[in-house]
Amino acid sequence: MNSTSDELTVGVGAWRRFARDFVIGATAILAGLLAIAYVLDPFDTGRPGLFAKAGVRPQGPRTAGASRGRDPAFNAAVIGNSHVQLLSPERLDALTGLSFVQLSIVATGPKEQFLLVDWFMRHHPGARALVIGADRYWCQPELAGSDQAPFPFWLYSRSPPEYIRGLLRFQVLEELPRRAGYLLSKRPARARPDGSTGTTSRPTSRPAT
Repeated sequence: MNSTSDELTVGVGAWRRFARDFVIGATAILAGLLAIAYVLDPFDTGRPGLFAKAGVRPQGPRTAGASRGRDPAFNAAVIGNSHVQLLSPERLDALTGLSFVQLSIVATGPKEQFLLVDWFMRHHPGARALVIGADRYWCQPELAGSDQAPFPFWLYSRSPPEYIRGLLRFQVLEELPRRAGYLLSKRPARARPDGSTGTTSRPTSRPAT
């Protein structure tokens, strides 16, 4: 009986050590990936600002907007959904003498758009103009948004902990090698800085701030 009891005790102890080591290892890996994601800044939010290369690779406006919205080359913005998405920044530039960036995103309502306004104004306190596409979604916000293309509120958040928690997702893990390739390439394909319907352009020498 003592031998059996000793074997059970040893077995339980071994499983406890395994579980402990597994948890420690998984936590260390997770923390390492999170640190890499934070440093590489996959969507060019300026956090923590270790890389001077401006812009992001070609991608959807939900994530590309973080980089575009803080680009110092612009002093005006268009914000809304598909109803104003086709407004041309270049034509607005020519008509006003300002420098517009197109930050409109399909299937968004006032909640998302006010967050984009906040993001743009945080990085452009001296902004000259905002064109906001207020439509029926502003009166019926429950109609806005899309479960198929959820909005990354965490990406534009003022809260550092919320942003860091947002990095803990598979989408970010997939983006890390692409971001590393963008940063290491001398002339990577870049999402169009002004957000116009032309999706790509070569990067300029202008650093992001």
